[in-house]
Amino acid sequence: CNSVIESGQRITLADGTSDTFNYSSYNQMNITNAFNVGLLAYKNTGTKMNVPLYDANNVCKNYSFDDIATIYVSMQGYVTYNLTLDHQLEAQIKLMTDKDVIKALTYSVESLDATHKSAFDDIIAQAKNLVNAVIGK
Repeated sequence: CNSVIESGQRITLADGTSDTFNYSSYNQMNITNAFNVGLLAYKNTGTKMNVPLYDANNVCKNYSFDDIATIYVSMQGYVTYNLTLDHQLEAQIKLMTDKDVIKALTYSVESLDATHKSAFDDIIAQAKNLVNAVIGK
């Protein structure tokens, strides 16, 4: 789970270019802080300002507020998805006794039983609701 999260993902920006963002804990903090600063500036001024952002894969540069929001929402979704999957798989495995069945599991939603898949779906849906409320969708 951690290696998947830390490898990050490639995100297409408003101008059609794309950058790969690494989601190490440090970079998650940077992205979150950039989003929060941009959001506060927008709320206080009514202007969407460019926001400086650095992560391990990219040179520090100014991103548009819309790009920062896209990066932040993508990161939140990606991290939440992977952490939720990891925790639901772990909870499921703790209830299992057949080692061969456990060994056959993969790091995927398809490996979740109905109970843990339902919990996964509920958590992901609520996380989307929260992010959409924050960004005003």
